[in-house]
Amino acid sequence: MNLPLMPAGVAATVSPRQAVSTIPPMPDYHARVLGYIAGAVILLTGVITGEFHPLVIWLVPMALLWPHLLYFACQHWLPQRSARTRQRLLLLDGLFIGSLIAVLQFRLIPTFILHLMINLSCIIVGGVRARSLNWL
Repeated sequence: MNLPLMPAGVAATVSPRQAVSTIPPMPDYHARVLGYIAGAVILLTGVITGEFHPLVIWLVPMALLWPHLLYFACQHWLPQRSARTRQRLLLLDGLFIGSLIAVLQFRLIPTFILHLMINLSCIIVGGVRARSLNWL
């Protein structure tokens, strides 16, 4: 499913016994990185404009490092990459984003963007069914 892309001529010459030497990242890793970059931009913009408390600036490095720390921790401690692992990571993301929304005092635009980010993560991890269950 997540095999590296190869040109058509090369794919025909690879025997089935040859294993792919690289392990592709989890499909939700790239979405998580982009989402947390967007969250960091929201935080930084809010602090610069004076909308958020100045101490919120310390959440920007956390938002930028969190996806990478999660990725490397999963590579080390949870190498099987099962659906259960992805759902647990999504639960951690939900806890992090929920606490972030509370710290931002439920302001409309940041809350909407962060809520959209976690819903898109649900779609990536488990499809529309997981997103529907997220609403319950």
